[in-house]
Amino acid sequence: MNEQTLVAGFGPYLSVSTNPSALLAEAMEWPHVVLEVSYSAVERFVFQRDAPRFERLLLLGAAPGRKFLTPELFARNTYGGAADVTGVRRSGEIEDGKPLLLTATLFDDELLASALADDPKMRLSYDAGSYLCNFVYYAALSRFPDKRVGFVHVPSFDVIPFEDQLQSLNALMMAVESAAPPAEAAQRLAIA
Repeated sequence: MNEQTLVAGFGPYLSVSTNPSALLAEAMEWPHVVLEVSYSAVERFVFQRDAPRFERLLLLGAAPGRKFLTPELFARNTYGGAADVTGVRRSGEIEDGKPLLLTATLFDDELLASALADDPKMRLSYDAGSYLCNFVYYAALSRFPDKRVGFVHVPSFDVIPFEDQLQSLNALMMAVESAAPPAEAAQRLAIA
């Protein structure tokens, strides 16, 4: 376990009364936080966080309809328009004048290829959704350009049991910590 890594999950929302991302974040081998599914909670976490306290940030979110653990390659500069748990809705760009897409900085191509080849419970995703998961991902990538940030959506424990997901996530993060940081040129793809 490396204290330079932080894991963040989310609390309950809509019909998800027990969020698997919170349970997994709490059970992983690294320091963790569990965020309320609200824009204000995400903003407090991202914009008021003491950035030097971590070098790597793994964000986890629930994706009840998915069948695999899905590392997200991109975050989009757009709000989805759905209300958070406090009833707040947002639409439009997350950050005016910023790139449309930002890419993961936690995983490089080689690490992801290895993780996907070694773990049949994982599939790559190009869509972080349009809810708070995408918002926290984009905000964190934008706010912490010098940190390594990644997001993984997790399915229901009915699809992949808790222990299996925990094992996969711990293995992924052990690989991240043992790998060299992604090359600066390949670290960030920003599409305007």
